[in-house]
Amino acid sequence: MPVCVAFGCANRTKCKTESRSTASTSDASNSKISFHRIPGKEPQRSSWLQALRRANYNPASDADARVCSCHFTDSDFYFTNEGLRKIKRNAVPSVFPAFPKMKNLKKLAKIKDLPMDLQKGVCFL
Repeated sequence: MPVCVAFGCANRTKCKTESRSTASTSDASNSKISFHRIPGKEPQRSSWLQALRRANYNPASDADARVCSCHFTDSDFYFTNEGLRKIKRNAVPSVFPAFPKMKNLKKLAKIKDLPMDLQKGVCFL
């Protein structure tokens, strides 16, 4: 089942096969959420992976990996003549309310004695 791979996001689709831009979530109140595959071509792929800030993450090993529309701004979308909402080719996910603040990451690293790259704000869990 396709799921959003953004940190702290629990959005997922109802079924295994979903449209690239119109899949709904299992939560009826979020029925307007769409799911988007991580681009396969550079440089967009690198931009998305950097924005997701998941250390050592390889979406190629996860066929269900998607990023939901909650992680994009309204300006990242456009409407077709038919009224369909589509994501722009140059859009990069940028809305991540669940990311822990940097000072919280430092505390977590001290408590759990975890290796951490503070330059990039990535915690290796």
